[in-house]
Amino acid sequence: MLLGEQITPLGERVDIQLKGSGRTPYSRRGDGRAGLGPMLREYIISEAMHALGIATTRSLAVVTTGESLIRETEQPGAVLTRVAVQSSARRNLSIRRSIGQYPGSPGPGRLHIAKTLSGGLR
Repeated sequence: MLLGEQITPLGERVDIQLKGSGRTPYSRRGDGRAGLGPMLREYIISEAMHALGIATTRSLAVVTTGESLIRETEQPGAVLTRVAVQSSARRNLSIRRSIGQYPGSPGPGRLHIAKTLSGGLR
């Protein structure tokens, strides 16, 4: 889930995202929830990739939700907060998809439209 956009002190635009917070158009028929183990693994792997110089999202935090999830076994639910640097070409493609200019678009996306009109959320 996209929370918003932040401009860093270096002028880079980053998207702030939540993973595991619930169903989205990208949930692939799942419930959109995540377990603590997989979220900790993603946190560790994203930081290892960054340390190796591989472009990836950066994890900020993993928090438990207080709910139990049934996957292969019962596990605590968790949400990962991450940031992703986005190129202008990719951002423009996301905007076009969100306002329905491409087949398979999820429909109007007010946040993406607001980014376009305002030149980025601040």
